[in-house]
Amino acid sequence: MAIYHFSVKPISRADGRSAVAAAAYRSAEKLDDARYGKIQDYTRKTGVELSKIYAPDNVAPSLLNRNELWNAVEKSENRKDACLAREFEIAFPSELNQHQREKMLDDLCNQLVTKYGVVVDAAIHAPDIKGGSDERNFHAHILFTTRSIDPSTGFFSSKKYRDFNKPLGSETTKAWREYFATLTNSHLERAGIESRVDHRSYKEQGLEFEPTVHEGPSVTQQRRKGLDTEITLKNDLIKNRNAEREKAPTLLKGLEQEIFTTENLKSRLEADLLEAEKQQRLEAERLEAEKLERDISRFYEMQQRYIDFTYSVLEQINEKEPKIEKIAKRREKIEKFVAKCPPNDSIILKEETAFKQKKGYVPDYYITKEAARQQINSINENFKKWLEDFAEKEDFLTTTSALKTLHDSLTSQGVELEIPKQKKLFGIAISSHIPPSAETLENELEGYYFKALGYSFEYDYKQAIRSDAQKKKDAEKERKAERERAAHLLRHQQKEHEYKAQAAAELEAYRSCEVDYGYRADCKYDALSSQVSLLSSLIISEVLKKRDISGYLAEKIELFERELKANYSKEYEEKVYGQIFEILAADKKLLKADLKNLNKINGFYEKLTNHVAEKKEIEQLKLERERKELEVSQTKQPEKRKNIENDSSNDIFNVSTKRIR
Repeated sequence: MAIYHFSVKPISRADGRSAVAAAAYRSAEKLDDARYGKIQDYTRKTGVELSKIYAPDNVAPSLLNRNELWNAVEKSENRKDACLAREFEIAFPSELNQHQREKMLDDLCNQLVTKYGVVVDAAIHAPDIKGGSDERNFHAHILFTTRSIDPSTGFFSSKKYRDFNKPLGSETTKAWREYFATLTNSHLERAGIESRVDHRSYKEQGLEFEPTVHEGPSVTQQRRKGLDTEITLKNDLIKNRNAEREKAPTLLKGLEQEIFTTENLKSRLEADLLEAEKQQRLEAERLEAEKLERDISRFYEMQQRYIDFTYSVLEQINEKEPKIEKIAKRREKIEKFVAKCPPNDSIILKEETAFKQKKGYVPDYYITKEAARQQINSINENFKKWLEDFAEKEDFLTTTSALKTLHDSLTSQGVELEIPKQKKLFGIAISSHIPPSAETLENELEGYYFKALGYSFEYDYKQAIRSDAQKKKDAEKERKAERERAAHLLRHQQKEHEYKAQAAAELEAYRSCEVDYGYRADCKYDALSSQVSLLSSLIISEVLKKRDISGYLAEKIELFERELKANYSKEYEEKVYGQIFEILAADKKLLKADLKNLNKINGFYEKLTNHVAEKKEIEQLKLERERKELEVSQTKQPEKRKNIENDSSNDIFNVSTKRIR
């Protein structure tokens, strides 16, 4: 049966990738990476059936050389997070031969060249059968540049095409997936093969099949070696369920006439649902595009406000500095005159006395050193007061923080922003004689505004520009610190529990709870169970105070999951899950009059119940496979087989999952 696979991936510096290295690997060649000063040698790689470069007719001959091509790509991109190239990864139908695969690749690559005017570097890879790969796994890697070829020069254009960027990226990818499906089916038809492929998902096709979990290279390698993992076992269960769904139409064939009307209605409802989902998706993309336009418009607005603000500040500086310089020159003139006066009785004459003895009068420009200092300080203080008032009036904090946030957000989305390119700024520049803009903002803030406006402004600015991701990270850091404090408190309590009196008091509290609510928290297994013990105590105390502890409960269950994965044992898991079920059950009893919190607890209860059931199903599948392997190999270890059969007859978890109503 023909399979369908088509994916679009970026080759980006932000991910630490090199276009030269990517091309060398896919073509199994040795290329000289000039940017990193490294030889990318993949000549030992096998299985490359074909490697070929496609380009427009007017391309410079040097770009038809793989080494020259991708080094030119690296050289043309200056940004540290630049997208260097994009890649189509496709799978060929196993029914096609080598010649047919090459012809299909030619059609796809030529379409790329025609549509975008780019250079395409493609390679067909044969399956690594010795390494355990499926013999049908013929596939191709198609690298193409992000810049078109300029018809006038034959080299890369200065502007990139943006079809694969937001907000057009999803629609562009969808169109190419559909085109590739059509191309595949046309080549299958030419070859006289009845099989066809469909680029749509199960949901879009109206099929009720479950999608499998992505296995990844490491899990796939384990499967090739005949080793089972939790992911492969889960995928096998899904495949079994899908196979059962495929049998269903045969079993229900006799009822087709009776349900004809119902099926038509279902089809119309599904079509309406698909259309509604499509409209919802289009509306979401439209809103995203509108938001992007608003962000771009606001960016330029904030940049202009920042430029105007900085120009106003520089005008004040240009007015202030000459005043200070004039006072300084007066003092310099006075000090030069006094220095030339002869000493009187080996003591330098006072300034006023020196003027009177030498000139007979004190000139109008005379000013004492202290008076000069006070005047200069007054000028600076007036300027500082003006700057603070002006920053508050113009909301300078909002302008700068919004400008920084918008600049980072838009550039991360690949938006090219216009930055002013003037050379000088009033003869006085805050940084490097460049006009203020989004790119000079950080230097100007660090070099001048933080000092001029004070620590409060600096702190408020840095708080304002923190990204949502950073805020979440800080919140998680705070939660981690809180959990560490709770763990420290727990260890302290564990030491105190060693005392007989405290142990007796705790036992009495548990007995009291058992009398009132039919629940007893008895946790004496190991270190993890002590956490369950603490959780039990908290539930008993906090719920009685009408407090919502559902979030804390979910967090503790996640902690149990991680601990169980790290230190797994069947008996251990049974005990811990048993305690969690007891806690949930008791909590539900205590909250029976509080519907909001009771619904939350019910959700955790059902989630945990389903998780336990799935683990049980996976464990049973694992045991069944082991038993079959023993039967096939006719093992000489009957005792082991007997133990496995005995284990399969027992429940994995002796835990009551009966829901308490």
